[in-house]
Amino acid sequence: MDGYNTLSKIREIDRNASVIMITAFPYDHSMKRCLENGAAGYLNKPFSVPELIRTIQQTALYSKF
Repeated sequence: MDGYNTLSKIREIDRNASVIMITAFPYDHSMKRCLENGAAGYLNKPFSVPELIRTIQQTALYSKF
């Protein structure tokens, strides 16, 4: 099961779950696909700890509770 399938399964279980996708694929195609399928955030490998923290904070700020 790849990340896209995993995201779909998570969305089936909980539509409101905040999912941050982490991938090594290029930004343009992967990011668009992840966000269209309900990801709340996206990180491209490699990433720094500050980037991870910023993404988590932004996701928490804009998530629906």
